Amino acid sequence: MPALQFTSLKLRIAFIYASLLGITLACVVLVADRGIDRYGEQASITEMAVNAHVFDQLLNLRVRRLEDSARVLSHDFGFRSAVATQDRPTITSVLDNLASRADAEYAFAINTDGSATGARGVHYPIAARLIPAILRGDRHGLIRVDGQLAMAVAEPIKAPNLIGWLILAHPLNGRELGALAGLAPSQLIASVLPTPDMPADMIDQPPRTARLLHRDGDAILTWHAPLPALQQGLQTELILQRPLKPLLANYATLKHLLVVIALAGMLIVTAVSWRLAFTITRPLRRLEEAARQFGRGISIKVPVESVDEVGRLAETYNSMVAAIEDREQKILDAMHDPLTLLPNRRLFLQRLKQEVAAMAPGDVVILILADIDDFKNVNDTLGHPGGDALLCEIGARLATQFGDSQIARLGGDEFAILLPGKANAVAMTELGEQVVACLNQEMMIAGDVVIPSGSVGIAATMSHQDHDTILLMKRADLALYAAKGAGKNCAHLFDSVLDEASRQQRALELDLRRAIRDREFRFVFQPIYSLGDNRLTGFEALMRWRRQDGQDVSPALFIPAAEKSGQINALGEWAIAEACRCATQWDHDATVSVNVSPRQLMNPALFGSVVDALVGSHLAPRRLIIEITESVFIENMSVALQTLRKLQTIGVRIALDDFGTGYSSLNFLRSFPFDRVKIDKCFVDNLAPDSSANAVIRAILTLADALGIETVAEGVETATQLDVLRREGCAQVQGYFLSRPVELDRIPLLNATLPTPGAETVVDLNAARKSGR
Repeated sequence: MPALQFTSLKLRIAFIYASLLGITLACVVLVADRGIDRYGEQASITEMAVNAHVFDQLLNLRVRRLEDSARVLSHDFGFRSAVATQDRPTITSVLDNLASRADAEYAFAINTDGSATGARGVHYPIAARLIPAILRGDRHGLIRVDGQLAMAVAEPIKAPNLIGWLILAHPLNGRELGALAGLAPSQLIASVLPTPDMPADMIDQPPRTARLLHRDGDAILTWHAPLPALQQGLQTELILQRPLKPLLANYATLKHLLVVIALAGMLIVTAVSWRLAFTITRPLRRLEEAARQFGRGISIKVPVESVDEVGRLAETYNSMVAAIEDREQKILDAMHDPLTLLPNRRLFLQRLKQEVAAMAPGDVVILILADIDDFKNVNDTLGHPGGDALLCEIGARLATQFGDSQIARLGGDEFAILLPGKANAVAMTELGEQVVACLNQEMMIAGDVVIPSGSVGIAATMSHQDHDTILLMKRADLALYAAKGAGKNCAHLFDSVLDEASRQQRALELDLRRAIRDREFRFVFQPIYSLGDNRLTGFEALMRWRRQDGQDVSPALFIPAAEKSGQINALGEWAIAEACRCATQWDHDATVSVNVSPRQLMNPALFGSVVDALVGSHLAPRRLIIEITESVFIENMSVALQTLRKLQTIGVRIALDDFGTGYSSLNFLRSFPFDRVKIDKCFVDNLAPDSSANAVIRAILTLADALGIETVAEGVETATQLDVLRREGCAQVQGYFLSRPVELDRIPLLNATLPTPGAETVVDLNAARKSGR
């Protein structure tokens, strides 16, 4: 058959699209017809399971009603007295009244010797056969009374010791089962049979599972479950059945409707495909017309009906916002406690050792440490009594929720929980989340609403592992510290990475202490050039550490370690003194800039250290520049400003480093009269003759000029960047294009002036090295 030929692309698209969709719809209708039958069967099975569940709940509800009635009467003082004294008339009267009110057919009391007293004086020979099940702890189940099955409940009678049991029972006959089945979402046929009398085709059917069975050509949905028995030797099954055919009849209309929808869909799709073909060919016609016009020498732009570029722009914007938020987020953890009455650290460690020592094969001991986040703020806002009340409330909540576990307050705002558990990370993580949720609950403290949060660390030891309780405590503490570092208010499970990181951190701190003692640190100096004077005006002192084994340690590692271990003050004191001493060795008045960390600035001894360094080196105070970042203001802004102002009064100049990267740089410029701001390298990197980054640099320089603050651009690495900064009016620059950091003895090799336009470097240090200077 020859292929169809179309002179119109629009007609071809419409025909092919409609034909393919028509074939697809036909296949869908055929498959759906088969699938509907299959689905109907599966849906009916699912519905049967739901109905069975509802029926089961209704039966349980009936049992609970009987239990509630029995519980009320068993606690009645008069009734207990009558049973205790064997006042049979009173017992019979009370039981008659209870049977009518509780809708119970049978009501009787069983004495501990097996004798029974029933409503209306009826004798119950089965009473003795109920005692074994009751003594096992069973409280409800089927019994056989007067030849019929009845659902019964048993409630102990105490005065105060056990003197008997109260039994309420209601027949579970056809009428009762029919009434319960009528309350289910769908009509069911319910019956109760002795287990040996179950139909043969249901023998191998798992209990509480709906199954489709075929009997005499009819499909029947069946479900069965064993019923609890309160009578010794009684075994029964609850059987629910429902024919499938009436259920599947509901889907016949759906099949017809599906065919109608498919036919209507074909008509609609034909129209839509024609319209769709038009929208596809319309830009092609425009392109064809534009191509013909272009062939005649006429340039016509084709409209672009797309948002791709806008979408990428939005994606870039979202990435920028996410990066800013992430950065701001990083900018933005005796034997009983007398306060909470919980075990203290000493008792808890004893119990921990005992628990670990007593572990049997397969046992697991889980240790959870919980710490209240920012507890100092609670004391600051509510006072120490409010903080104590918060600790007591949290201790009580932990003891209530984890009552079977060992709970302790280790000290301060730290709690510990010791409990057995499952040897998998999921179970332990869930426990940690439960503790976090317990800490997060709202509470009233001194009339104020408080919603605390907590960080949780989890560690576990198993029977085949090392039973070192100190190691277990250390691991839980490491996990707690990791949770604090992850943003607080979360749980963290110990892993070997934390242990390794802790060992490395400890080794680094020990090496750092030794290095400070043995003076293993030195400075290299990066030159700072003035664009206005076209000469070298100062140096930034950069600390370096080379271990005795010859290995260099990055400042990004040892500076945080020094701050964390508290050694930053000793290191910082040496750095200021050494920088001043070195500055007196070059033969010009170039300044020296020294970076000061936030912890140093919080140290009251910093001012004295600077004065001692200046006096000891005879360096003029105006030649010393203290560089800080805005992070020093986050913890205690007033203390930082006070120290900086004292330094300015003696002539030391203050520089704000990494300007523009923080969220409140402009606010700090307004709060403190800085002598210098250093423009961060991230702004310099994007400089070009026609770059939008130039406008940012220009704005910073204009602002600094208006405030009378000198500027230094960091990270100048190309001649283009230098030219742009010179043209925009930047006062001073530093960077690899001008010079890499150099040792003290190489400072004389540096040229004192900037390169002339077109020059590539200030000084060729490689050449200097080759010449041996």
